[in-house]
Amino acid sequence: MSIDSLNLVERSVVLWHLQVCMATFYTQNYPKETSKRKPYQSMQFTDTVYCSHEKLNVFTISAPLRYFDNLTTIQLEDNQLTWLPGELWHLPRLQKLNIGRNALAELPADIGLLVGLKELYVHENQLVTLPSQIGQLVHLGVLDLTNNTAISFLPGEITCLSPSLRRLWIEGTSLLASRTDTNSTWLSQQRKVPSLFNLCAQQAGSSFDSISSKNTGLPLSLLYLLMSEIDPLNDTVTATSQTGGNRMDLGRTSSLVRRCSMCQSILYYRGIPLLEPHGQFGGQSLPLLYHVCSQTCKNRWLHGTK
Repeated sequence: MSIDSLNLVERSVVLWHLQVCMATFYTQNYPKETSKRKPYQSMQFTDTVYCSHEKLNVFTISAPLRYFDNLTTIQLEDNQLTWLPGELWHLPRLQKLNIGRNALAELPADIGLLVGLKELYVHENQLVTLPSQIGQLVHLGVLDLTNNTAISFLPGEITCLSPSLRRLWIEGTSLLASRTDTNSTWLSQQRKVPSLFNLCAQQAGSSFDSISSKNTGLPLSLLYLLMSEIDPLNDTVTATSQTGGNRMDLGRTSSLVRRCSMCQSILYYRGIPLLEPHGQFGGQSLPLLYHVCSQTCKNRWLHGTK
């Protein structure tokens, strides 16, 4: 729950700046319309901000990010967070992020912008998978997925983290569970072919890409407005996009887009999912999920030329 179910109190922390970097903790009674936010603690920080074990429902950053250039560590463990602010993923010098023991259901594609990240702790959340952009974190040495029970596969892009990823903790996930049922489900999906709309979107997107990169990205924005992602397990339309929520301007965020695992072209639809049930990573046999853009790339993948 996002608020204290007994006291109806929201607890929050705001990072701000006034000559020095500050973190201020607040409480606010519900309904908010009849109460004011009350500060109960403030602390100064330089490179590390410690906000763990505070029963926080909200974490926000309210100052321009240039003031947090020295911030390398954020500790948000053991709170009640269900979402994180977009500003968090634009801290290029961040090296350690601990968001374990919260109630996060997903991580956004923007996590791929944290190119300096070395340690990521997301244990004991409600994650189902990781975004493919995790493969952008080439300096990541520690990844803790412990007790995210719904995680049953990892994106194939995680192999880009070898050999930097020295510690991968997956106890309490479904990664090492029996994959008999999962395999049969995915194999049935792999026999499907993209819809005509998907094929048209891929072809049109490739044509618009060069145009988009030279101007405002409007053609791709319009294209994404017409597109929906299809859940590869049940073909249901979901509301999220590749970016983890917001439609994407590929001209400005090309490093975050999902790409075909074979030809590396940008995917303008979710792509054809291909599961490698016994993929090798970090000396372990793990289910790895790939996406390809076309039947041609799928055939290449299935024939072992990936």
